[in-house]
Amino acid sequence: MVGREKEVVKHLSRGDLDRLQAETDNLKTYKRLTFLKHLYDGETLAEAADKVGISNGAASNWVRRWNQAAPAARSRQRRLVVRGSSPTTCAQAYNPTQLRYTRN
Repeated sequence: MVGREKEVVKHLSRGDLDRLQAETDNLKTYKRLTFLKHLYDGETLAEAADKVGISNGAASNWVRRWNQAAPAARSRQRRLVVRGSSPTTCAQAYNPTQLRYTRN
């Protein structure tokens, strides 16, 4: 993907991106917004990724998820940016109250 331009769906205005960036205290969210702003300005995927210090693969994932966001997601602006690839729940999670302690 080096040097290729990646089309980005402009779900939010540049002003909305600036506002969200000013409001966030999360470094990852700040980086994603900065990355999106570079793409909004017409930079290639590789250029934007390099400027925020992420791999081209991560950049491609971020753009794909951003572009696939439904138009209704505009009302959930933070969700468009904050979402990561980690699951929100863990299927193997255990309930600490169910643990049994044994003595050896």
